[in-house]
Amino acid sequence: MNKANPLLRIQLGQTLFILQGLSSTQITELSQAWGPFLSVQHSLSTDKRTDSQMEKSQEGSAKETWFIQYKTEAWPQRLTSDYQRADDLFLVIESTVEKRVLSWIDGSLGAIEASVQVILQKALASRGGFLVHASAGVYQGRGILFPGVSGTGKSTIAREAGFDEVLSDEMVIIEFCFSSSTQQEHHGYQLYSTPFWSEGRSLPLIISNAPLALMCIPQQANQAKLLPCTQAEAISHLLSAITLYEDSDTTSVHRKTELFHSACHLCAQIPSQKLLFPKIGPWLDLLSWPKGF
Repeated sequence: MNKANPLLRIQLGQTLFILQGLSSTQITELSQAWGPFLSVQHSLSTDKRTDSQMEKSQEGSAKETWFIQYKTEAWPQRLTSDYQRADDLFLVIESTVEKRVLSWIDGSLGAIEASVQVILQKALASRGGFLVHASAGVYQGRGILFPGVSGTGKSTIAREAGFDEVLSDEMVIIEFCFSSSTQQEHHGYQLYSTPFWSEGRSLPLIISNAPLALMCIPQQANQAKLLPCTQAEAISHLLSAITLYEDSDTTSVHRKTELFHSACHLCAQIPSQKLLFPKIGPWLDLLSWPKGF
């Protein structure tokens, strides 16, 4: 493959994506949007990193690799999509064994991102993980998750709380991780950063991860405070924030059942609290943390 048609690599959590068929303009847009998450190579055998943060992201090797071939012409009418969104995205999983995907797009950055997120969601779900609408940060080496729909204050928390690192203010990966040596020693849930942020991002994109130590249900208030939360409340709130890209009603029911069981498992393992938070911080150092945090 020549330099005029490079491959793009992006590792999100423990899933690696190889993107093919994109134009130079699209590559430039992705580079600006995804920053250190993206690397360019000129053949499938090339595995070079040009960014130190990209090297950091590969410390734990990917569990699986997906190949997405992008096309901008009209999609064949004979094909049935695995996911279709309006007129900008028509996605077909060509092979689940070789993990090859065909994605017809209108050329927009949004369609490219959506196709990656659709496959990422499927990959995570197969391993008991999630792609969640949430902000998340690292505080004293531990990850804190704030799931929520738009308008719940995710961006404000990310910007004002006083984290050591912010993983994202809009979309976060949760993976269930094991020891790399035995595959039996349980390491628990891990939060991973993503390049998927809300508009107007003011914080830097970073490639990082941290053990999930606490999940919070956010609610704006005059001062920061943690309050008790039932497991049922935590499960309901987490489920409302998990991404779900589906076409088939039957598939959706099956997937939602899987996600429900996975969410129950996570909330049984990870402590949850209600978080009252002010618009202006920092306020993390003022909180009384639950026992075991």
